[in-house]
Amino acid sequence: MEWSKGLKLKYAGKDKSDTLLYIGTVVNYYKENYAVLISMVNLLKKAEVNFVVLDSPLDSGGDIRELGEEALFEEFARKNLEIFKQFGIKRIITVSPHDYNAFKNYYPNVLGKDWEEANITVYHYTEFFNFLIKSGKLKINKKFDLKFTYHDPCKLGRINGIYEEPRSIIASLGSLKEMELNKENSYCCGGGGGGLWYETSKPSRMQDK
Repeated sequence: MEWSKGLKLKYAGKDKSDTLLYIGTVVNYYKENYAVLISMVNLLKKAEVNFVVLDSPLDSGGDIRELGEEALFEEFARKNLEIFKQFGIKRIITVSPHDYNAFKNYYPNVLGKDWEEANITVYHYTEFFNFLIKSGKLKINKKFDLKFTYHDPCKLGRINGIYEEPRSIIASLGSLKEMELNKENSYCCGGGGGGLWYETSKPSRMQDK
């Protein structure tokens, strides 16, 4: 949690909130992501969202499952559910599409009734920020005279059908120029399905192309 120094975050177990900003592990350990995490926290505060974070987040286990380690994934899932129940979490905002997909699709399958009874609603941050903008809780004061483009992550788009929320956010900030291949036809970045960790010969590694 090095990135969070000076942000005065609220922590599950110490502060009261049923909304968890789930940082996960991958984004937490890449310094390139720190500016994004800081901006997200500041925007949630500006919108007066009462939320907490975990002081030592456990991985969602999504990549572990996709690399074939079903038993270890179930162990992670049960530990995370125990943490969520312990701290009274009812709403999770994820940063990573991979964590979103794990909570949304894998956890109900492996945890069954235990996950259902926990009654936890999961959002990707693009869904949640779009809601904040549409409801007027997060106000956009000006548009930028810029063109933006957007790459649809597989786990967000093809797998979970979230296409319009990110584009709606972009439309509130400037204009969107779509990539030639977009939405369900978007290129895979190669990082999903455990690809971030799985080493193959250089020429076949999608994220190197």
